Amino acid sequence: MKTFIISSILSTLLFSQNMPVTLVGQYSFDLTNAFSLPAAKLKCKKTATMIGIKAHLVIMYPEALNIDDETINCIYDNLLTVEVVEETIDGNTLFMRVLSTTNTNLFEGCLP
Repeated sequence: MKTFIISSILSTLLFSQNMPVTLVGQYSFDLTNAFSLPAAKLKCKKTATMIGIKAHLVIMYPEALNIDDETINCIYDNLLTVEVVEETIDGNTLFMRVLSTTNTNLFEGCLP
């Protein structure tokens, strides 16, 4: 009985931790649109970040395949950092890969 109580307390402490969540997204943006380069970079960064959020949801929460935009925007608004780790321009295509971080409490607070 004592072992059960101790393991229950340890499990509760372990699973109630606010663990970091890292999301990876990438996107190729067509530069022939009517965007300036700085505006195109911002749009590409945001789209890559949103794709990273959706990919994470599909992998970690497959039951949330048809997640709504409100949930995606909530997670996006609760990101702690968004960092561009790769950016290349090849002809008329801007490619960007981003890493974004949040924590489980902020992330799961947005899930239905």
